[in-house]
Amino acid sequence: MTNARPSDRRRPADAATTSDAATLLISLSEVAALARVQRPVVSMWRTRFSSGTMPFPRPRISSNGRDRFSAVEVAQWLCDTNHGNNPDAVADAAAFALVDSLALTETQHADALGALLALRAFDGRPLLDGDLIERADEADPDDEILVREIASVDASWAAFADQMADAAYSTLGAWERLHERRPTSGRDGSAGALSAQGGELITGLSRALLDDDRPMIADAPGSLSAHDTVATVIASFGESTEVEVHVPSGDAGRSIRRELLVRGLYPLLTQRPPGGAAPAVRVARLRGSAPEAELAQLEELVVELGDAQRAIVIGPDTLLTEPLFGASEASRDAVLRSGRVRGILRLPQGMVVTAPRQVMAIWLIGGPQGGTPLADRFTLTGDLRGIELNDGRTRDVISDLVTSLGTRRDVLAHAFRFLRFVRTSSLLAGNTPLVATSALPRLGANGPAPADLPVLLDEATARLEIDLRLSTTTTAAAPASVSLGDAIDAGDVRALSGARLSAEDSTGADGFDIIGRDEVQRVARVRRQIDRLRLAANYPRAEITRPGDVVFLAGASPRALVDGDGASVVEYPARILRLASHAFVPEIVAADINAQGGSSPWQRWMLRRVEPSQHDATRDALHRVSALRADADRRAAELAALESLVIDALAAGVVTAEPVPHDPSDATSEPDTTLDSNTEGTS
Repeated sequence: MTNARPSDRRRPADAATTSDAATLLISLSEVAALARVQRPVVSMWRTRFSSGTMPFPRPRISSNGRDRFSAVEVAQWLCDTNHGNNPDAVADAAAFALVDSLALTETQHADALGALLALRAFDGRPLLDGDLIERADEADPDDEILVREIASVDASWAAFADQMADAAYSTLGAWERLHERRPTSGRDGSAGALSAQGGELITGLSRALLDDDRPMIADAPGSLSAHDTVATVIASFGESTEVEVHVPSGDAGRSIRRELLVRGLYPLLTQRPPGGAAPAVRVARLRGSAPEAELAQLEELVVELGDAQRAIVIGPDTLLTEPLFGASEASRDAVLRSGRVRGILRLPQGMVVTAPRQVMAIWLIGGPQGGTPLADRFTLTGDLRGIELNDGRTRDVISDLVTSLGTRRDVLAHAFRFLRFVRTSSLLAGNTPLVATSALPRLGANGPAPADLPVLLDEATARLEIDLRLSTTTTAAAPASVSLGDAIDAGDVRALSGARLSAEDSTGADGFDIIGRDEVQRVARVRRQIDRLRLAANYPRAEITRPGDVVFLAGASPRALVDGDGASVVEYPARILRLASHAFVPEIVAADINAQGGSSPWQRWMLRRVEPSQHDATRDALHRVSALRADADRRAAELAALESLVIDALAAGVVTAEPVPHDPSDATSEPDTTLDSNTEGTS
């Protein structure tokens, strides 16, 4: 709650007045945004101040269980009662409200409001100043931007757009606020708008690919239009840029033209399509709604692409990296055979607002590789699943992708962080994913590089005076990691569900040990057991663990442990992973699960593998380290108990501490003490 007094709050003459109270409506979540507080705070205000001299305003409309209030009444209440953290709530109300006939969930309504703001930006006049239709015809005589949208607007919408611009301090501010407020729908799926993280990656890549002398950014034609993404790229340029923007004719380009108009960048728009010799960066979007048609159009786009042109293609990984069949496979293979696909990158989850679990991918399409035979052509591939793209990693991803457009010598000379070199012909062989699964991100992105591990191991074992009998290999021979789901499908791992045990059956004094949620999370306070006869009678299908089984918990905080002894009953929601292949080491599998962030289904967790011949020796080395650590933990606990005893004994006066003489000439020697019993028991 702010300390500003009501008299200190800004009340401009153009703020919403009480005459607007019946039309400007606001929801509780929008009240929270207006007041700059959390949503539960508003609910608390509504309950606590439901009566009295200054009650919280009553809802004006209730529909589908959602209350909407007069924005002016709420803003005035915030001002008069000194609630919230926005001293300008009255003036800002229109930026958070809507007129009762306007619904941003309706695309037509949102486009109309955007067109009104674009018209206001075009001539700099309030929308209520003059005839809207005449002004729209003057601004857009060919109806490429806004005439169609404005022709059917409600009379109150123009007044609201003016209020919104005044509340946001500018037409551009209102435009940005409008796009922030447009709701997302899960029905959009992978076709929804890119997240801020995804937008930053595509924007940075697009700008890095622009030609220095003749920069041009172009939206792809037809259903491949990436208009929202292109608009995001355009917004990053600012007013001083000399880049040209080409937008194909059609409905998809109207929103980009409005964006250019509002941002004062409309002069950048060119009617000249990028010719074959003109350098340009095209941005295309596959949405996955019609795979065959979309991939066929992508094939046509690549055929028309000039030698100096580049294309960034964003789409679901199911279309760009996973196996395909039929016409879709034929179209994609045709693009790959062209030799122009230089980079293929599977992205982390969260790149699409409306489908946060959808994995997206990028294709970077460059110039032809001359007369190079197909067998000698190369492509760079990478997998970023599970890696959080911070600023530094985003820069490295962009650097890797841009380098993929270079010559073979450029590629071999570059220290790639996220991509790896593959022959294009290998991408056409068999029904396998185009992108090989990467190792766990914590090793590839956050931990030491594999080449540094032998040196670090030598240093660590020397400090601890431990001989683990590890030998350095000349090459990195470990097999590629696989997803847990793929390992299960291949029969290398079995996933077994835990049993749903009743509380009374979990209190036996003897029988099988129980491993459940608390045991896996290592917070169990008592040892739980279930009687063997009761288990057989009540839970005949319950699985008994075997030595080396991995017991795990999925969910937001994945955890796992190795049951080294076996003969335990696993309680739901815990599950069992039974490893049938020597390529999987239980301790490594458990470590990989414990490193997961909980952002993906457990079937997509990545597991590292070893050479099967190394399985037993690997387990022996890990057991030796585990035993040493357990001994160190036991000794640390005993030292902690000793420390407590020393403190108590000295404080009670039952012992005294006597300094031990040391040699002053020895810089390494330190004073020590011995404890003698105080037989007199002084205190």
